[in-house]
Amino acid sequence: MEISLKLFNPIKTKNDVYFSKIVNNDSELKFQVKKTKLILNKETGKAKLFLKEEELDTIKAIANEVILKTSENSKKWFDKEISEEDCRTIYKDAIVDSVLHCFFDENTIFFSSNNEYSVDDLESEINGIALLNCLGVVYTKTSFFIRFEIDEFKIKIKDSKNIEYMIKDLEEHSRSLEEEKIIKKIEDITLF
Repeated sequence: MEISLKLFNPIKTKNDVYFSKIVNNDSELKFQVKKTKLILNKETGKAKLFLKEEELDTIKAIANEVILKTSENSKKWFDKEISEEDCRTIYKDAIVDSVLHCFFDENTIFFSSNNEYSVDDLESEINGIALLNCLGVVYTKTSFFIRFEIDEFKIKIKDSKNIEYMIKDLEEHSRSLEEEKIIKKIEDITLF
Protein backbone atom coordinates (compact mmCIF):
# COMPACT_ATOMS: atom_id res chain seq x y z
CA MET A 1 0.00 0.00 0.00
CA GLU A 2 1.38 3.37 -1.01
CA ILE A 3 1.09 5.81 1.86
CA SER A 4 0.48 9.49 1.18
CA LEU A 5 -1.39 10.68 4.24
CA LYS A 6 -3.18 13.93 4.82
CA LEU A 7 -4.24 14.94 8.32
CA PHE A 8 -6.94 17.58 8.63
CA ASN A 9 -6.90 20.32 11.25
CA PRO A 10 -7.98 18.76 14.54
CA ILE A 11 -11.47 19.62 15.75
CA LYS A 12 -12.25 19.88 19.45
CA THR A 13 -14.78 17.24 20.50
CA LYS A 14 -15.06 17.36 24.31
CA ASN A 15 -12.95 17.85 27.42
CA ASP A 16 -9.91 19.04 25.47
CA VAL A 17 -9.97 16.03 23.16
CA TYR A 18 -9.31 16.75 19.49
CA PHE A 19 -10.00 14.61 16.43
CA SER A 20 -8.21 14.84 13.08
CA LYS A 21 -9.61 13.03 10.05
CA ILE A 22 -7.01 11.13 8.06
CA VAL A 23 -7.03 10.22 4.35
CA ASN A 24 -4.63 8.41 2.05
CA ASN A 25 -4.31 9.74 -1.51
CA ASP A 26 -7.52 11.74 -0.88
CA SER A 27 -9.49 8.55 -0.06
CA GLU A 28 -10.57 6.90 3.16
CA LEU A 29 -7.72 4.90 4.63
CA LYS A 30 -9.07 1.33 4.51
CA PHE A 31 -7.27 -1.94 4.06
CA GLN A 32 -7.97 -5.65 4.33
CA VAL A 33 -5.98 -7.94 6.60
CA LYS A 34 -5.39 -11.64 5.98
CA LYS A 35 -7.29 -14.36 7.77
CA THR A 36 -6.62 -14.08 11.47
CA LYS A 37 -8.07 -14.29 14.95
CA LEU A 38 -10.30 -11.58 16.42
CA ILE A 39 -11.19 -11.26 20.10
CA LEU A 40 -14.25 -9.12 20.85
CA ASN A 41 -15.10 -7.30 24.06
CA LYS A 42 -18.83 -6.86 23.51
CA GLU A 43 -19.30 -4.62 26.56
CA THR A 44 -16.73 -2.00 25.51
CA GLY A 45 -16.81 -2.23 21.70
CA LYS A 46 -13.08 -2.93 21.68
CA ALA A 47 -11.35 -5.75 19.82
CA LYS A 48 -7.96 -7.38 19.48
CA LEU A 49 -6.90 -8.34 15.97
CA PHE A 50 -3.85 -10.60 15.57
CA LEU A 51 -1.80 -9.38 12.60
CA LYS A 52 0.90 -10.70 10.31
CA GLU A 53 4.27 -8.96 9.85
CA GLU A 54 3.31 -7.33 6.52
CA GLU A 55 0.19 -5.80 8.08
CA LEU A 56 2.13 -4.66 11.13
CA ASP A 57 4.62 -2.93 8.83
CA THR A 58 1.76 -1.08 7.08
CA ILE A 59 0.34 0.15 10.38
CA LYS A 60 3.79 1.16 11.62
CA ALA A 61 4.33 3.16 8.40
CA ILE A 62 0.99 4.91 8.93
CA ALA A 63 1.90 5.66 12.56
CA ASN A 64 5.27 7.05 11.50
CA GLU A 65 3.59 9.43 9.01
CA VAL A 66 1.08 10.54 11.67
CA ILE A 67 3.90 11.27 14.12
CA LEU A 68 5.83 13.30 11.52
CA LYS A 69 2.77 15.28 10.42
CA THR A 70 1.76 15.95 14.02
CA SER A 71 5.23 17.35 14.76
CA GLU A 72 5.24 19.43 11.54
CA ASN A 73 1.81 20.94 12.29
CA SER A 74 2.06 21.22 16.08
CA LYS A 75 2.58 24.99 16.11
CA LYS A 76 -0.42 25.60 13.84
CA TRP A 77 -2.69 23.06 15.56
CA PHE A 78 -1.76 23.37 19.23
CA ASP A 79 0.08 26.70 19.33
CA LYS A 80 3.33 25.10 20.47
CA GLU A 81 6.26 23.40 18.78
CA ILE A 82 6.47 19.67 19.53
CA SER A 83 9.58 17.91 18.26
CA GLU A 84 9.41 14.63 16.37
CA GLU A 85 11.18 12.95 19.30
CA ASP A 86 8.59 14.27 21.77
CA CYS A 87 5.76 13.19 19.44
CA ARG A 88 7.21 9.68 19.36
CA THR A 89 7.30 9.69 23.16
CA ILE A 90 3.65 10.68 23.59
CA TYR A 91 2.28 8.58 20.70
CA LYS A 92 0.19 5.69 22.06
CA ASP A 93 0.67 2.73 19.71
CA ALA A 94 -2.43 0.62 18.92
CA ILE A 95 -0.16 -2.40 18.40
CA VAL A 96 0.98 -4.40 21.42
CA ASP A 97 2.80 -7.72 20.85
CA SER A 98 1.62 -8.06 17.22
CA VAL A 99 -1.99 -7.41 18.27
CA LEU A 100 -3.91 -4.39 16.98
CA HIS A 101 -6.23 -2.88 19.56
CA CYS A 102 -9.17 -1.55 17.57
CA PHE A 103 -12.90 -0.84 17.79
CA PHE A 104 -16.21 -2.07 16.40
CA ASP A 105 -19.75 -0.70 16.70
CA GLU A 106 -23.34 -1.20 15.51
CA ASN A 107 -22.25 -0.31 11.95
CA THR A 108 -19.67 -3.11 11.79
CA ILE A 109 -20.87 -5.92 9.52
CA PHE A 110 -20.11 -9.46 10.66
CA PHE A 111 -20.96 -12.08 8.05
CA SER A 112 -20.22 -15.51 6.62
CA SER A 113 -21.52 -17.09 3.41
CA ASN A 114 -25.10 -15.91 3.11
CA ASN A 115 -25.53 -14.95 6.76
CA GLU A 116 -25.10 -11.67 8.58
CA TYR A 117 -24.70 -11.74 12.35
CA SER A 118 -25.43 -9.47 15.25
CA VAL A 119 -22.41 -9.03 17.51
CA ASP A 120 -24.52 -10.54 20.34
CA ASP A 121 -24.75 -13.82 18.39
CA LEU A 122 -20.98 -14.18 18.02
CA GLU A 123 -18.46 -15.96 20.18
CA SER A 124 -15.94 -13.62 21.75
CA GLU A 125 -13.16 -15.26 19.70
CA ILE A 126 -13.64 -15.77 15.96
CA ASN A 127 -11.46 -16.31 12.88
CA GLY A 128 -11.85 -14.44 9.63
CA ILE A 129 -10.86 -11.51 7.43
CA ALA A 130 -11.17 -7.89 8.54
CA LEU A 131 -11.62 -4.70 6.57
CA LEU A 132 -10.06 -1.98 8.73
CA ASN A 133 -10.81 1.71 8.57
CA CYS A 134 -8.23 4.15 9.88
CA LEU A 135 -10.79 6.68 11.04
CA GLY A 136 -8.50 9.42 12.31
CA VAL A 137 -6.16 10.62 15.02
CA VAL A 138 -7.32 11.40 18.56
CA TYR A 139 -5.33 14.01 20.49
CA THR A 140 -5.65 14.33 24.27
CA LYS A 141 -3.75 16.57 26.70
CA THR A 142 -1.05 13.95 27.27
CA SER A 143 -1.01 11.65 24.22
CA PHE A 144 -2.37 10.89 20.77
CA PHE A 145 -3.30 7.71 18.91
CA ILE A 146 -4.78 6.45 15.66
CA ARG A 147 -8.32 5.08 15.90
CA PHE A 148 -8.76 1.88 13.87
CA GLU A 149 -12.28 0.50 13.41
CA ILE A 150 -13.50 -2.72 11.85
CA ASP A 151 -15.90 -1.95 8.97
CA GLU A 152 -16.51 -5.56 7.93
CA PHE A 153 -15.46 -8.94 9.28
CA LYS A 154 -15.98 -12.07 7.20
CA ILE A 155 -16.18 -15.01 9.57
CA LYS A 156 -14.40 -18.00 8.09
CA ILE A 157 -16.41 -21.19 8.50
CA LYS A 158 -15.59 -24.38 6.60
CA ASP A 159 -17.56 -24.87 3.38
CA SER A 160 -18.74 -21.26 3.32
CA LYS A 161 -19.99 -19.87 -0.02
CA ASN A 162 -18.92 -16.58 -1.53
CA ILE A 163 -21.18 -13.55 -1.27
CA GLU A 164 -20.60 -10.04 -2.61
CA TYR A 165 -18.95 -7.86 0.06
CA MET A 166 -15.98 -5.52 -0.03
CA ILE A 167 -13.65 -8.15 1.49
CA LYS A 168 -12.18 -10.36 -1.20
CA ASP A 169 -10.94 -13.89 -0.50
CA LEU A 170 -7.38 -14.79 -1.35
CA GLU A 171 -6.22 -18.33 -2.09
CA GLU A 172 -4.56 -18.77 1.32
CA HIS A 173 -7.82 -17.92 3.13
CA SER A 174 -9.14 -21.40 2.37
CA ARG A 175 -6.44 -22.88 4.60
CA SER A 176 -6.75 -23.09 8.38
CA LEU A 177 -4.45 -21.06 10.63
CA GLU A 178 -2.68 -24.31 11.58
CA GLU A 179 -2.06 -25.11 7.88
CA GLU A 180 -0.68 -21.60 7.42
CA LYS A 181 1.82 -22.21 10.26
CA ILE A 182 2.97 -25.50 8.71
CA ILE A 183 3.38 -23.91 5.27
CA LYS A 184 5.37 -21.03 6.81
CA LYS A 185 7.69 -23.52 8.56
CA ILE A 186 8.22 -25.42 5.30
CA GLU A 187 9.00 -22.18 3.43
CA ASP A 188 11.59 -21.30 6.06
CA ILE A 189 13.49 -24.58 5.53
CA THR A 190 16.37 -24.32 3.08
CA LEU A 191 19.30 -26.52 2.12
CA PHE A 192 21.60 -23.57 1.52
